[in-house]
Amino acid sequence: MTIILTDHAKKRMSQRAISFKHIQETIEMPNYTVQKGKKTEAYKKYEERKIKVVYTAKDKYIKVISVMWTWEPNLTKKQTQHMFTLKK
Repeated sequence: MTIILTDHAKKRMSQRAISFKHIQETIEMPNYTVQKGKKTEAYKKYEERKIKVVYTAKDKYIKVISVMWTWEPNLTKKQTQHMFTLKK
């Protein structure tokens, strides 16, 4: 399937240092997904953090609406800030 990015998703990718490869891997091989109406939330773990990709699927394409990093709940704010700095 072809993956199409909305302008919003492109903006979030840039702001959050998320690559197209991250998005593609998360959609194709998620750790788990959550269905919310017509939208799908796909999650994939990358070391101490997870990526969340929100998308809708049509016949021959997937439209990515938004992307974000989610943090593991047992990490402190200082640890997550340090990890994000290291990953840039």
